[in-house]
Formats: sequence, C-alpha cells, structure tokens
Amino acid sequence: MNIVRAVALVLLIASPASAQRTSTYSQFELGGGANLLMPREDYSSGWGYGLDASWNFSPTYGINLALCSAQVADEQGGSSMTVNSVVASLELSLRRGDIVTGFSNIGIGTVSGEENTIFIFGAGIKIPLRQKWLIRLELRDYQSEIGIPFAMFPQSRVAIRGTGASRYLEFGIGLSYTLGQEKPSSPGRRRAL
Repeated sequence: MNIVRAVALVLLIASPASAQRTSTYSQFELGGGANLLMPREDYSSGWGYGLDASWNFSPTYGINLALCSAQVADEQGGSSMTVNSVVASLELSLRRGDIVTGFSNIGIGTVSGEENTIFIFGAGIKIPLRQKWLIRLELRDYQSEIGIPFAMFPQSRVAIRGTGASRYLEFGIGLSYTLGQEKPSSPGRRRAL
C-alpha cells in the first residue's frame, strides 16, 4: 500500500508540470549531389554522387545517413576503381536561427576495399534557398584508426593512444528538401520550419 501512496504523491506533484505546453521537433532533410573523393594514398581524386538523409530530432542534434559512390584512378594511370561508402553519424548544428547554419558530425561507416570500420569526422554549412530547399556543403575525413585519450594515475598525465590515419577526404555539395515542423503537443500555435 505504501507503493500506491508514493506513486499517487509523485503523480500529484508532477501534474502541474505535465499541464505545461511542450513541443516536439522533427525535421527531415532528403537530398543528393556531387562528391569529390580524395584518397590519401595510391589513387588520384575522383568525382561521384552522394545521397543524404538527415533526421533532426531537435534544433541542435540530428542523425545523418550518407551514401557515396566515386570513381578514382590509379596515380600511375593504369587502373581505376569505384569506391562506395555508407556513413551513419551524429550531427550537431552550431548556430541555429542564422541564415547559414554550421554543423559538425562524428560517425562510423564502411568503405569498399577497407577491412575495418572507418571513423568519420566532418563539418559543413547549410544555406537555405527557399522555404523548404537548402544547399549543403560538407567536408568529411575518413579515419581508419582513432586516438583514444586516457589518463595515467597517480601522475595524472593525459595521453593519446593510437596513431589515427586519414584514409580519404570527401567534399560534397548537394541540394536538400526539408520535411517536417515543430509540433506543439497541445492545441494552439504551430510554427512551420
């Protein structure tokens, strides 16, 4: 019986907070464009295409899924190969509300020809064209290894273990269409994004 009283007390205390107006944020960006893939070794840069899908679950945070395919040539001019990549990353918008929105992302991906998972670090900008359209410019760095910070005790020294090895740089320019809006949970104002 004490549990029932405790639950009833918590519900009674929390009821004013639940009556406050809240909103959810859900916005999707779908797009594609051209990508320049710049391998660090053995191959010269090559152009390809990319597809992007982003789910912004808050004005600051989102999840991005990117697909890229590019043709690169051997530096000696003998052969070429197609490099395909699939990347999933967490996207952090830096200045929401300005005309241009900067963002950074960190994620993991798979690249054809690589044995292990690749770590992705990127940055870019989104430039609105019209109400629902935007241009997305982005630079991604594909790392085969990542340095991991750790602390040694009792001297309290901080060091980085691991070398970090950049495998590819990718520059993308694309056009995206925005879907979704901020949705109030109670009737009243609605603001389109």
